[in-house]
Amino acid sequence: MQLVIFAIVQFLYFFSFAYKTNDDCDFTREPLNVAWNNRNNALAPVDMEDEPYDNDNNIKYCVKFTKGFEILTFICPKKGINYEGIEMRPKECFEKIRINGRDENFTEILKGSIFESSETDSIIIRRVFIPPTIYADMVIECTCDNSLTFKENFIGARGIMRVHLKRNKIFGCDFDSNIDGDDSTYGRSDGGTRNKCEGRLDNNCEESKSGRSAFVKYYDKSKIRSNESITCNVTINKKEVYLGLICPEGYTIYPSDCFENVLYENKIVNIKELLVSHDIKLHIDKKKRMSFATFILNKNENPKGFSCQCVKNNDNIFPLQANFEYANYESFSLCTHLRYFVLLLSLLVLFL
Repeated sequence: MQLVIFAIVQFLYFFSFAYKTNDDCDFTREPLNVAWNNRNNALAPVDMEDEPYDNDNNIKYCVKFTKGFEILTFICPKKGINYEGIEMRPKECFEKIRINGRDENFTEILKGSIFESSETDSIIIRRVFIPPTIYADMVIECTCDNSLTFKENFIGARGIMRVHLKRNKIFGCDFDSNIDGDDSTYGRSDGGTRNKCEGRLDNNCEESKSGRSAFVKYYDKSKIRSNESITCNVTINKKEVYLGLICPEGYTIYPSDCFENVLYENKIVNIKELLVSHDIKLHIDKKKRMSFATFILNKNENPKGFSCQCVKNNDNIFPLQANFEYANYESFSLCTHLRYFVLLLSLLVLFL
């Protein structure tokens, strides 16, 4: 019980000094500095509501949690008065991010990431679209580091944007996987050992939790041939649905707005004809090689299945086909387990 209370206190303590922002992490709203207390030669927080009085009192946090399908903004002051020593770290945030103590290219971490940079005379703005391709729980950071700025009455502080990425499961097909060419181990529960699906190109190889893909089906792009058709069959078995399709280089999605419009009974139809009364979020990249969608089904709701394709040079003679069907029986599964539990309990009572 004491451990539980301690954990709750620590959780509340951390969020008591984290910035409370809805849409962005803006480190220009308040000065990135703390007062210098000459009396005891110690750092004292500027605002006790935002800062803890501990060894990290010259750090200001902005914390975000996301499963993707979200745009995040990071705003940092430029060098100037009170910011003579400020630096953005990594300098190319979000194109590069800090993860596991190293600077990494974000596009190599999450497929489908999109970046935007802008500046004014006094601030630097970085934006990123977080796709749902989050294959493992991980934490990324970008920092406005003003700790090298020293003034008579204050010392510079650091503003850290900390983003907790939550693992996703994408019901879809990644035909552009690079599983044979990357030995990186961060975010993997198996320490980097190969997944049973890696190196295989078949229609029934599903991704396990230890892999580097959030997709339930993925295919090594080096083994895809333009004169061969591939069929990827996906079964959607959860209420919270994330759909995805990634085509290899030289291919485009078909329909060109896949997941907004889909193939049903050899016709192109709007997906809302199959998903009545559901709010659907969509994202399609500019090159028409990636498409994502997310929505929430009702309990035991199983709409009609559909398809999308990856086609080469607008020629669908040898398409890469992605077929989607529903088997959303979560509550049925729960009831089944409850029945077995009651039966087992009854047998135990009889034998006791």
